[in-house]
Amino acid sequence: GLVAADGALRQGLDPEVLLAQARRCATWPGGLQGLRVAAFADGRAESALESISRWRLDREGLPEPEPQVKIYCGSQLLARVDFLWRAQLLIGEADGKGKYLEDPERGYQEKLRRERLEDLGVTVVNWSWSSAYNRAGDLAAKVRRDRARGSPTTLTPPVQFGRASPAAPQGCSRPTSGRWVGGAGGTALPATARSICDGAGTGMT
Repeated sequence: GLVAADGALRQGLDPEVLLAQARRCATWPGGLQGLRVAAFADGRAESALESISRWRLDREGLPEPEPQVKIYCGSQLLARVDFLWRAQLLIGEADGKGKYLEDPERGYQEKLRRERLEDLGVTVVNWSWSSAYNRAGDLAAKVRRDRARGSPTTLTPPVQFGRASPAAPQGCSRPTSGRWVGGAGGTALPATARSICDGAGTGMT
């Protein structure tokens, strides 16, 4: 299924090769479903839960999010998130419970990470295996609610999204006073966002 297709692309399989094989099998029993899976596959998914989440949310009629997006303050990495609905500044995080049960400190660090992201003006929604696999309708309703209240006007400059580190801070500068400012209008960051940017070198993921 999709988990295997995403994994194959992640390991380097050419998407066109995957699609070509699916087309050759399209007339077989279940072949059309296989073709839909091949067309939907994305090697950026890093876990089975992420693959299943994408599929179930798509079946529920939600717009497809961008997977594995990095969030920067200038050129410094703040976080890498599982999913991003960019227009609504909504972050989706698909997390199984196991890693937190095995490592409580990781759970605490994830809480701090979420607080830092929300201080920047984005909304974060988390879900588990149970939500994605057994309660996809409830999960989709929650994502829709959070998307509805999101707004791109709330993003704090100079925060930006991307998949590769900017070569230099884009649209912002950090003068000798130590205050980050946005290049567009020279708008100073709120104190909470400035403190996050100043400590961004921790490389949260």
